[in-house]
Amino acid sequence: FAGCREFPALHVPGFRNRLFTTFMHYERCPIIFNVMEQLKDVIGFDRDAQ
Repeated sequence: FAGCREFPALHVPGFRNRLFTTFMHYERCPIIFNVMEQLKDVIGFDRDAQ
């Protein structure tokens, strides 16, 4: 269960290399969902763009 405590390993170096895998769990993992939503605000993601 040690791996579960570390999931989704957002604090581990190399996050950009694991971005695709992170997005695969976006809808299932509340931690990933919330972090990604906060990152959208930080980078100025345009939520209204179509």
